[in-house]
Amino acid sequence: MNKIIKTALVTLIAAATTGFSSTSQSSEVTLATFQWLNTGSGRECLCDGIDLDIRFGEEQGASGSVSGRLFDELLITTADIGSQFTATAGDQGFDGFAHLLTNGLLDFYIFEEAFRDSRTGGLSAGGSASVVYESDRGGGEKLLNLLVGSGVDLLGYSIQSVKLDILDVFFDTPGPDPRGNGIWTVLSFDALLTVTGTLMPIPDRLEALIIKVFEMDLNPGLTKRLADILEEALVAFGEGGEANAVVVV
Repeated sequence: MNKIIKTALVTLIAAATTGFSSTSQSSEVTLATFQWLNTGSGRECLCDGIDLDIRFGEEQGASGSVSGRLFDELLITTADIGSQFTATAGDQGFDGFAHLLTNGLLDFYIFEEAFRDSRTGGLSAGGSASVVYESDRGGGEKLLNLLVGSGVDLLGYSIQSVKLDILDVFFDTPGPDPRGNGIWTVLSFDALLTVTGTLMPIPDRLEALIIKVFEMDLNPGLTKRLADILEEALVAFGEGGEANAVVVV
């Protein structure tokens, strides 16, 4: 077996099995965070609200195509300072977001901002967006702060909730009024995204790794061998826990 593949597989199995029995259940913990920050930008509008939206998609899809949205059209104002918005299973966009965050692939998230103009109640032109990746691609991109896991994302964990805490919202109209017509707003906001979840039981983690092996771009023979190894570990845990979970790579 290719030495690199062998090393990677041993690492994956160790990550999936270390420190937990086959029947153990873990409590809900914080898995990842992201500080969503606009430090003070000027807009030609009389802005009084910020529309937030998280789009997400698979980096390995066609041109990084977007596949869903989370917190779609969430409008925040100064009245929302200190508020928390939560998405859980069944909420719009949550299941797709949770899947990408645990599929073992390097995916991306677009944190978008649009601004409400008090004169019309609609969104003004000139929004902004930041592309955020799950792990470093070597290009200096913004990254999610993954607090657990040993790979590119949270493979092996079950996402329970995504929370968005609004820490600060600020509007200054007309601010410096660069056009001299009173139609200008300097705005800023600070929000904290928190992903919570649990570590999957060992059999579930191993099954997730088996699925991942079949998604890898490997020749059929190697794919089958890797899957067989994980199946052996899965059977061992089912028959006797960690003490029996020894496989030969």
